[in-house]
Amino acid sequence: FEHLTERVIDLVEELGDHARVAAGHAIELRPEPAVLAALVADLVEETRESATGHEVVFAVEEAPLVGAWDPRRLRRVVANLLGNAVKY
Repeated sequence: FEHLTERVIDLVEELGDHARVAAGHAIELRPEPAVLAALVADLVEETRESATGHEVVFAVEEAPLVGAWDPRRLRRVVANLLGNAVKY
């Protein structure tokens, strides 16, 4: 249930972002330290659960990349990329 709640919150935030951009306003990013590989690994696992008939593989060969990103928005971008990869 918690995952569904987070997804609904993300969708509402995404709608707000679209409205701000359409109105000519900038999107306020909230950067914080995040490990890119961990973020992607979580999303890959979520994608595997819903990607029946598709094999979704994620492997990291180098040290994890840590940076200051807005994790919610970065998750949204990666989730969209994974979703499109599964669809198409």
